[in-house]
Amino acid sequence: MHQIVERILKQTDQLIEQHPPKRDYMLAGSLGLGLYYSQLYEHYEEEAYLDRCIRIIEDVFNKLNNGEPCLLGASLANGVAGLAYLTNLVAGKGWLNIDIESEFEVLEEYLFKSALQEIEVDCVDYLHGAFGCIHYFATRKHAETPRRYINELVDKLLSRIIREENGVWFRNLVLKKAAEQGANLGLAHGQCSMLMILMNVFDVLDNQEEVKKVIRQGVEYIMLQKRDIDPEEGRYNIFPFHINREEPEAATPNRLAWCYSDLNEVLLFYKAASFLKWDELKRLADLVGLQTLMRKDRPSTLIDDTHFCHGSAGVAQVYRRIYQESGLVAYEKGYEYWIEQTVLMLEHELRTDYYRGKESDLLEGLAGVGLTLLSFISRKELKWSEMLLL
Repeated sequence: MHQIVERILKQTDQLIEQHPPKRDYMLAGSLGLGLYYSQLYEHYEEEAYLDRCIRIIEDVFNKLNNGEPCLLGASLANGVAGLAYLTNLVAGKGWLNIDIESEFEVLEEYLFKSALQEIEVDCVDYLHGAFGCIHYFATRKHAETPRRYINELVDKLLSRIIREENGVWFRNLVLKKAAEQGANLGLAHGQCSMLMILMNVFDVLDNQEEVKKVIRQGVEYIMLQKRDIDPEEGRYNIFPFHINREEPEAATPNRLAWCYSDLNEVLLFYKAASFLKWDELKRLADLVGLQTLMRKDRPSTLIDDTHFCHGSAGVAQVYRRIYQESGLVAYEKGYEYWIEQTVLMLEHELRTDYYRGKESDLLEGLAGVGLTLLSFISRKELKWSEMLLL
């Protein structure tokens, strides 16, 4: 399998190089391509990959310094937080000669003030709002200023949280219509990513007792949304990805994916069970997670391509992370299964030019698929998926 993956990686890499992105964003642009090249360099140790990555970073900074509109606001997905995340990752490896502490002072202040404004209007989305800035600051949490920013932002978030009798949740008006109807429970835009980010910064928080209570109550809110599955009726997800107050019993899609699905809850539950020393939650994670392993066909997963966001590559990488978190061999088998499916589907997609126009995209293009396959063959623990909370 490793030889097959190596061959396919060379094909995808050629396609990506031949089709540079038209934008500079992280999830669908040159910054995501920079992340891709940084990981190729980590694995292959070929200087050409590092040169491409550094050129991308320098080019985006030059555009910003010249006043060119290349990024959208502060967000992780399309804005300055994505640039900061990639630059800090590369600099932290010693591959880029930059003093983050001094040269990022203005940039990080901008991220902090932007995140405060976003929290004030409940735009707290991990990919497009305040939690994305906190996720970046988590990579620098032991430095004095980022630690102060994290504490102020988390305190502000706690003042905006929605408290109900059965738990707490964060209103996210990045998705305005959906947020008005209730809580999002997914990873890309909802409660799972928010609670995991709070756990990731917990060790530098001043208000740990209150935050730990919020994390537990946030998990309890999700637990109470548990539903019965019914394969005969075509219902496979145990947790809805969104709580619709107008239609509380509305059907939830059978999505199995990185962006939203039972896999999000499983990963959150394992992390929170360890964090909170909560045995009941671990048992629930086992129950839900092992059930997902039986879902392999299109009706029960809605998987029909390889891309990372809601295709087979993302599912494979989530199972890899869940295996690392839980230690259960069944998840490693699930990871290997979805890697195999990714290889099979990708061979067809490459023949049919399926990713035309999205070759360099991280979430919905070949770059994200390539990174998943790279992690499969690499003996190193590549760090790219930590940006995606895996």
